[in-house]
Amino acid sequence: MGDSPKTGVDWQGANPVPLSFKPVAKPTIGHNSYEGFHPGRQDLLKKGHSKKQWDDQDGKKLESDIIRDNDVEIVMRDGIKLYADIYRPADAKEKIPCIVAYGPYGKKYNMAGIAVHLPWKLGLRPDDTSGYETFESVDPKDFCAWGYAVANVDSRGTGHSEGFICIMGEQEAQDGYDVVEFLGHQDWCNGNVGMAGNSHLAITQYFIAAKNPPCLKAIAPWEGCSDLGREQFTRGGIFSISNNNFITKFTVRGTNGYEDFEEMYARYPLSSAYWEDKRAALEKIKCAAFITGTDFAAMHTMGSIRAYMQIDSKDKWIKWNAWQEWFDLWAIEESRLELRKFFDRYLKEEKNEWEQTPKVRWAVLQYGDKPPIENIALPDFPHPETQFTTYYLGDKTLSQSPVKTQSTLSYDSETSERIKFETTFDNPTTLLGPPKIYLNMSCNDHDDMNVYVQLRKLDKNGHPLVHVQIPQERWQIKSTYDLSDGQTNNGALYFKGNVGMLRASHRKIDRSKSTHDHIPFHPHDEEQRIPKGEVVELEIGIWSGATHFEAGESLSVQVFGYISLNPELEHLNRPRPAEEKNHGKHYVHVGGEYESRIVLPIVNLGL
Repeated sequence: MGDSPKTGVDWQGANPVPLSFKPVAKPTIGHNSYEGFHPGRQDLLKKGHSKKQWDDQDGKKLESDIIRDNDVEIVMRDGIKLYADIYRPADAKEKIPCIVAYGPYGKKYNMAGIAVHLPWKLGLRPDDTSGYETFESVDPKDFCAWGYAVANVDSRGTGHSEGFICIMGEQEAQDGYDVVEFLGHQDWCNGNVGMAGNSHLAITQYFIAAKNPPCLKAIAPWEGCSDLGREQFTRGGIFSISNNNFITKFTVRGTNGYEDFEEMYARYPLSSAYWEDKRAALEKIKCAAFITGTDFAAMHTMGSIRAYMQIDSKDKWIKWNAWQEWFDLWAIEESRLELRKFFDRYLKEEKNEWEQTPKVRWAVLQYGDKPPIENIALPDFPHPETQFTTYYLGDKTLSQSPVKTQSTLSYDSETSERIKFETTFDNPTTLLGPPKIYLNMSCNDHDDMNVYVQLRKLDKNGHPLVHVQIPQERWQIKSTYDLSDGQTNNGALYFKGNVGMLRASHRKIDRSKSTHDHIPFHPHDEEQRIPKGEVVELEIGIWSGATHFEAGESLSVQVFGYISLNPELEHLNRPRPAEEKNHGKHYVHVGGEYESRIVLPIVNLGL
């Protein structure tokens, strides 16, 4: 941890503790579509104009004349200046609402900038967008034609916005509040502001909306975690830099530094004011919210679910998707039209029957070459008629009856070795919701264990299946059976099954803060080390999933010592310290006095 690069600056601002920062490169013309710093410049983007994307191909043609004000200055309450590009319909004859995209990636960084890094370019095509969208948010081509302004804002410290780059928490919440109120009071704005975007641009919405700026009438956080510690950097108490090194190397640009999460974890490895500042106070949000999520987001799945469960607004909806978040935002027309209808209702105040939209809609995955089953209306989440069914772990088996014979299985925790417990369903079965597993475990070589669990679907021949996160018409293969398991190690394109993880010394649970019995809240406020060789029961929440099994298909519950949720980015990461790693064999004790078991959420949807 000590060799982490520093800017040499600790800065506190509105944060509860001083922050350490690491360097990022400065904005460079041509990188990530950056065009230079041009405050006061206004561009007229003409109807019918198209912008080059990749391979010299054109993006979508603009459907209306658009005015773009470049690098508009927005002054924060502490005097720091942020800059935004604001797109407005040139022919607007009345005041219009504004949609804000607030993030760190560069306000002109777009779909083309990320697509070139992705396998199959994630199925995205140059004409899916105009190229004027900022990364992870809406396309001005659409929303300006529909009578909206779109403000793409460089957050504190990014681009030419002043200050140091602070990720989530009180500082971004205050800045976002000031941005929303500035835009809502512009002479072209009707006073109604919304926020849109996914991943980082979704997460910021939770923190800003919890401040309830008066002009903020609606948010659309599409795929965003809501607790940066428990859902990204210290999931299950196991630190991972996640995708952050990729972000700071290839995307984020600024004039100062970027919050150094590795250094901050070294200072605060347990719960603290620092990490609690990274947990959004969802219960304070009062505005309308349209949330989306998927089973396969490496960090966003449970944060999206928690947001729906805890936001204190009667006007909230959640839609669970079968497709990767960027593909859904940019390439699926129905998604854009739904988002428009939501904003039309709350930013234009149109009576358009949006409220008749089912509050909860879900997608059930079938994996392999079978398409997902989408837009299933549910009465609530978790489904109130869920049958939480216990399966007991035996000698590589799963059984609905307690296993009488005691046995001990082991895996090498320092390799990819896994123990697999399997059951075949005799009848069609749908799992929908958060599973939970109880494992009796021990280790003779270390006083701690990082334990991982993954649920895999097997076909009728026992072949493990994957879900491809884009529709089949955009695949570059004929069948998933053409792929080896090793070829599917890209988390942006392939999903193998939902995962749970826990550092054994962080097994403490605070039931009073758990949103559901199967979504245990770990306070991470102390380490409870385990004497070598002692058996301890670990209660591990597995992230929510929705999977349909035909009769004869199987579930494989796999226990092991390590998985990377961003395997394609692993080469960018430095090794973790030895004391945080696994050592030697892990033993799983099943049967007899050791009731190791998994509780599965079975829902009868008539599929």
